Amino acid sequence: PLTITTPSGISMLVRLNTDFQSPLSKNRFTIGHRVSLVASASGKAYLAYCEPEHRALLINLVVKSSPRLEDKIARNNQGMRTILSQVRREGFATMSDGDRSAVAVPILSKGHPLASLAMRFFGSAIRANGIRRDVVPLLKGAAEKIARAFETAPPTQMKGATD
Repeated sequence: PLTITTPSGISMLVRLNTDFQSPLSKNRFTIGHRVSLVASASGKAYLAYCEPEHRALLINLVVKSSPRLEDKIARNNQGMRTILSQVRREGFATMSDGDRSAVAVPILSKGHPLASLAMRFFGSAIRANGIRRDVVPLLKGAAEKIARAFETAPPTQMKGATD
């Protein structure tokens, strides 16, 4: 299953997904579902490409506002810097939690993140080198097409896209 998320407050908000079309979707998320800004693959892919001041502001908001255990990583400044530097260097983020795994890439417009495109999968189904070699290039290609479509869409077609 594929998901497009955008930042919303201290989380990432599912805007579109293929959960109900995918027979491989174990947990089906509806549009409007929220995932962690700092712990999810989608959130890390987004944060890694934010301007440093914006990234620091968002992480600080998570530290001050989120009671979620998974968001505890935000309190570790060096840990977050290391994670986000690696995401930026590799061009994608991952998350693994038991049998649930995800890989995400940012959707960039003029170098700035608009959203993230993620794919969830069973960790036992594909190894890390297979993700890097086979899945990430496809996700990056799709993210580039989405960004181009967003950049060239007339403003009237985009009305409500950020509501």
